[in-house]
Formats: sequence, structure tokens, C-alpha cells
Amino acid sequence: MPFEPGKSGNPGGRKRSLGLSRAVRRNEGLKTWAMLLAIRDSKVREQIIDQKTGEVYDVVPSVKEQREVCKMILAYCWGTPAQVGQDELEQRIAELEQIVARRQR
Repeated sequence: MPFEPGKSGNPGGRKRSLGLSRAVRRNEGLKTWAMLLAIRDSKVREQIIDQKTGEVYDVVPSVKEQREVCKMILAYCWGTPAQVGQDELEQRIAELEQIVARRQR
């Protein structure tokens, strides 16, 4: 298709993405973030009903579940090693160690 002066090369304009609005994504993201923190802090408890007695028991998240949640939180806050360069990763680790050291004082 040859160039024609005065005619747009993209007459339909940019295609709009189909999906959730920014406000909905933000709201759902904040809810998910709050849920991850609640799981990490053992505030979310699964309820199990004893089949024989009918008693309800609260079960806290396992260490494995809490570890996975913490890995997700760190990946979104600090990035995974594959996402950041080695120098930047070492700098971030040093920053995190300083923050932890200050909080332990």
C-alpha cells in the first residue's frame, strides 16, 4: 500500500483493550494484597467440620502456604532474581537487610 499524503495509516485508531477498567483492577489488586497479608499473618483460618461430632475447628495456614505467600509478596515488592540484574538484586538485598536491622533495634 503506497503512501498517500493526507491519509492516515491507521484510520481506525488504536484498538482498545478488552478487560477490566483501571479502577476495578486497582480495587481487586488491593483486596488481593490484603488477603495475602492476612494469610501471611495467620489471620485467615480455614474451618473444618468433624464428620462424627459436628464440631468446627479453625485451621491456620501451613508453613508451606505461608512461605508461598511471602514469596509472592516479595516477588511483587522487590522483583524476582530473573527480573532484576545481579547488581540491582544485591543492592535490594542490602537495603532489605538494613531495614530489618533497624527494626530489630
